[in-house]
Amino acid sequence: MPSLFDPRARTAILERIARLTPEGKPAWGRFTAPEMVCHVSCDLRHALGELEAGPPSSPLARFPMNWFAIHVMPWPKGRGKSPPELLSTPPTTWSADVGWLRDLIERFAARGAAAAAAARR
Repeated sequence: MPSLFDPRARTAILERIARLTPEGKPAWGRFTAPEMVCHVSCDLRHALGELEAGPPSSPLARFPMNWFAIHVMPWPKGRGKSPPELLSTPPTTWSADVGWLRDLIERFAARGAAAAAAARR
């Protein structure tokens, strides 16, 4: 599975982000492109410890049900629900939001690389 810690995968994701436009139509869910950029930014902020989110409350939030739901079960288009905290940042300007997302991706990847290097010592 691709990882943001892999420089090639990260570059490919950043290139995909660069091809996005604010007018892009949802391909899978219900978010507009600006809403999706903010949502992914909130997810990364949560992973970096910059945004608090409550504990998962659904049975699908725990293994093995979450693995089954993600990898096996057909998921109805537009039916996924996120914690409200991960939907809390409204879009501002396209360039600012995309720039922030790119910065969060790089910071997340750097933190992962630093943690991996420290674990190897």
